[in-house]
Amino acid sequence: MRTTRAAILVVAGLAVGLIWALTALLDQIQRPAQFSRAALPGQVQVVLTQPGPHVIYHEVVTGSRATASLPAAEVDVRDPDGALVPVEPYRADLRYDHDGVLGRAVGLFTAPRTGTYLVTAADRAGVGGAIAVGDDLAPGVIRAIALPALTAGGALAVAVLIVLRPATARRPEPVS
Repeated sequence: MRTTRAAILVVAGLAVGLIWALTALLDQIQRPAQFSRAALPGQVQVVLTQPGPHVIYHEVVTGSRATASLPAAEVDVRDPDGALVPVEPYRADLRYDHDGVLGRAVGLFTAPRTGTYLVTAADRAGVGGAIAVGDDLAPGVIRAIALPALTAGGALAVAVLIVLRPATARRPEPVS
């Protein structure tokens, strides 16, 4: 009976973890479609509904021969009051491939508040393509993998404890 309960728990935990991971990853795959973008050189107005970090991506058509990427130094970001917001290079290698477009994170800026920001990109090196502005995809992908894996692992650990737990002997009830 204990092994049956443990098996059911493992199957349920793995199923929940797998479904959770698949839906979260599919959500992450679709996120670049929601980014604001403009052809290079160009500018795009971005309405930010949350303050904090936002990523600037350089996009090129899949299969293009583009080998260079847009340097973060060629991107200016202005807040709703027109003040310059610092853009720093994106430190990790974050890329996506969505609907025939390859995107690569090139810059990061921190919006001090919500509002409409103006992102302008030069193309002095002639790399071509487009800029896109959106959320950082890395934390969402990590959550989409780690949390479901922890759920499935937790179900497995509880199942092992159920199987290994010593059976408790039933004590006879005292006769009155």
